[in-house]
Amino acid sequence: MLDYAGLDRLSCALARRLHAAGVSPGARVGVCIERSLEEIVALVAVLKAGCAYVPLDPAHPPDRLAALLADAEAAAVVAVEASAQALAAARTTSGRPMLMIDQPDLLAENTEAQPSLGTRGEDPAYVMYTSGSTGAPKGVVVPQRAVLRLVLNTDYAQIDATDVVAHLSNPAFDAATFEVWGALLNGARLAVIPRETVLAPDALGAAMERCGVTTFFLTTALFHQIARTAPRVLVGRLVLFGGDAADPRWVAAALCEGRPRRLVHVYGPTEATTFATWHELHAVEADARAVPIGRPIANTEVYILDANGEPVPPGVPGEIWIGGPGLALGYLNAPRLTAERFVPHPFCSDPGAQLYRTGDRARYRDDGTIEFLGRFDSQIKLRGHRIDLSEIEHVLKQHDAIEDAVVLARQDRPGEKRLVAYVVPERGRAANAGELRADLLRRLPEYMVPAAFVTLTALPLTGTGKVDRNRLPVPGQESFATDDERHVLPRGGVEEKLAAIFCETLGLDRVGAHGDFFELGGDSLLAMQILTRVNAVFGVAVSVPSFFVGATVAQVARAVEAQRRSHAGQSPAPEIRRHPRVPVSRASGTGSS
Repeated sequence: MLDYAGLDRLSCALARRLHAAGVSPGARVGVCIERSLEEIVALVAVLKAGCAYVPLDPAHPPDRLAALLADAEAAAVVAVEASAQALAAARTTSGRPMLMIDQPDLLAENTEAQPSLGTRGEDPAYVMYTSGSTGAPKGVVVPQRAVLRLVLNTDYAQIDATDVVAHLSNPAFDAATFEVWGALLNGARLAVIPRETVLAPDALGAAMERCGVTTFFLTTALFHQIARTAPRVLVGRLVLFGGDAADPRWVAAALCEGRPRRLVHVYGPTEATTFATWHELHAVEADARAVPIGRPIANTEVYILDANGEPVPPGVPGEIWIGGPGLALGYLNAPRLTAERFVPHPFCSDPGAQLYRTGDRARYRDDGTIEFLGRFDSQIKLRGHRIDLSEIEHVLKQHDAIEDAVVLARQDRPGEKRLVAYVVPERGRAANAGELRADLLRRLPEYMVPAAFVTLTALPLTGTGKVDRNRLPVPGQESFATDDERHVLPRGGVEEKLAAIFCETLGLDRVGAHGDFFELGGDSLLAMQILTRVNAVFGVAVSVPSFFVGATVAQVARAVEAQRRSHAGQSPAPEIRRHPRVPVSRASGTGSS
């Protein structure tokens, strides 16, 4: 637990250490820390040092971390012992100081003296990397005034000192901007919820109740899962969700059973600093086919324009263009792309006024609200992450065994969108799904790795010579990384029941005892779904971390049987002590500190 005075003291100490390490104001500093109290101290310290932070996900492959730090020209890296191992694996610290924030002596300096720096609203606050079409991620440079526009004097969310905001998002995901700065810049408390707790609905609900959470954001995919399996979690003063097209069925379920005081659907790209529109939901019509993204948030301009840059009438699709102080400064080291996407404002004569072309399709509804219709290009949203499919294709085509490749986001079962790669092997070579998955996991984040790999002799083409995506087949059992070479039938009642649950959840015909859930196309959200089923069927409480460590049918069966034998139960979690000056607390499934 950390109060504002402690946060101020620790962040000042780290800011001074950054200066002592030779980091100058205006530099960029990598922060490779999972959501934690240390992460919050690091973010505040980097800004106090007059620098911009570059949030990095420690779970990403080391080579990707190295590429991001190199592109950002990071002057230093702030890490903890666990993440330092990933950084060292890619030799990212060569010639670049790494400050270990969890070392006792690093923050031993007892000072509250503020670094004497002057900052401006145009100064960069952070660089957030998103998927790019060239095969390399692109860094979005977000200024301080854009963060202020997101969380201060706004209309979609009113946060004050009585609120507790949950920090549920990966620090390298732009929703974390709302969570962290929405709390700290409004004098509220911030409850840091670990990743494994977020993925377990019962544990998440217990942690948020224990912390007294009043405000939180969920990606649309996670919102759908919770509304379907544990709508009781969706309570509080303000629940926000967004990141993909919303399903009216689950919104209705949340309003009926979750009963949040306010349920708000939000939309916005990283280039417009997290949120650009909002729509508060009170009811869903029985025949609704879409959930609006609403109207612009305060101090934000949103236009829907045609191919000629002219406004479209209601009902006619066009592209979303966004303006106002929430706009990013552009893309790091990419002036041509910046000029293409951040264009002169066609309806404003103010010097330097710009609009950002999102590439998102939308239309005005009769009531003036906006309805999201999808993308114009190869970008998609999956589990809240913006993914450029061409980046995955680019990496696949670099594999020695692959001649050509196309990646699609398929939704062959309602509410379950997944990536599918269609590959054409080089002549005389074989494309093994397990090998391709393992290779991509070394080079891309887990959420960008396809669930299935379909081998084709050639990609189907249209009459004009383009890939005919409508003729690409539904992936079959053979398209997943199975355990065929060492296939062992499920043994005994527990394994047989688990295999059936795996098959139903993943849409497969069969799963062996050694079939790994993630290699068979599972992801973190499906893991949450399958654990809910497993624990309900067997009357146990298999945890998310144990499932991630051992996700085969046989391993989960051993965990189930061990719990049955021991009848182990979790001890009650201690209550978090309230204090009027406490902005940050750490929560978990078993306790808090």
